[in-house]
Amino acid sequence: MKNWDDIRYFLAVARMGSITAAARQLGVNHSTVSRRIDQMEKSLSVRLFDRFQSGYRISVAGHDILQLAEKMEHESVAIERQLKGRDLEPSGELTIATPDVTVLDLTALLVGFLEQYSSIKLRVIAGSSQSSLEHMEADVAIRLTSTPSDELVGKCIANLAFAPYAAKRYLERKSLNLQSDIATMAQYDWLDWEPERVSSLRESWRLENTSDINFILRTNAPNNMFQAARAGLGIAIMPCYIGNAEPDLVQLDIPGTKKHIGIWLLTHKDLRSTKRVRLFIDYIKREASDWLKALENY
Repeated sequence: MKNWDDIRYFLAVARMGSITAAARQLGVNHSTVSRRIDQMEKSLSVRLFDRFQSGYRISVAGHDILQLAEKMEHESVAIERQLKGRDLEPSGELTIATPDVTVLDLTALLVGFLEQYSSIKLRVIAGSSQSSLEHMEADVAIRLTSTPSDELVGKCIANLAFAPYAAKRYLERKSLNLQSDIATMAQYDWLDWEPERVSSLRESWRLENTSDINFILRTNAPNNMFQAARAGLGIAIMPCYIGNAEPDLVQLDIPGTKKHIGIWLLTHKDLRSTKRVRLFIDYIKREASDWLKALENY
């Protein structure tokens, strides 16, 4: 591999398991990734991946260089962080990784920030993966998590309340007793949201209660799940500020099913002194406090 781009393409395919997913992550065309992998294998005279209908699987030779490639990536990212950390001017592009806008709509806050700091340009990666900040794909991340990475610095700025909801028509059709326990409720129709490459927010909730819940729909798009719940398809765990605002939805008071997920405002330790990063973090803490506090209510 003759340059860093070769490493990036190799690692993306190795991690994502397919050309299509790697292209999506890298922001390039499918054909570009396929061509670069073919060229790399030709130049090295070795097969880096085994091709299957289900995707690409890293070969024995690929495994041999994977650790070295990851080390090169780590060093390249460290260099970039060091250089960006020296940027003390409140200008330039700031990349923010956020949850899906359906789950946490930060639009008003982002507009307010741009109005206050017109020399800064924002790039927003919504529904981003956990690795976005660690791999320098973002400067600041707002994440729903209970366990942020040890490599990052920041604080939990609020705790988003989640609870199960169902449409009134679904409750009437099923004649549900809203005081039933989770073991009884598990037999009904449940909907789930599973973000791509991220453990479902409801996964820990499911394991805490029962493994026998009847999930009739799983989707990686939260809006699909919310719309299915509104349409009366079944029961869905969703943020309470969303469910409570829908007149056709009813929050179910099932023991043990309500919980909070932390909203963390994070950056990498090498970027925390960068002026535009500091301005954004301070702005969110200052301007969003009342709104964030309201998100904690069941």
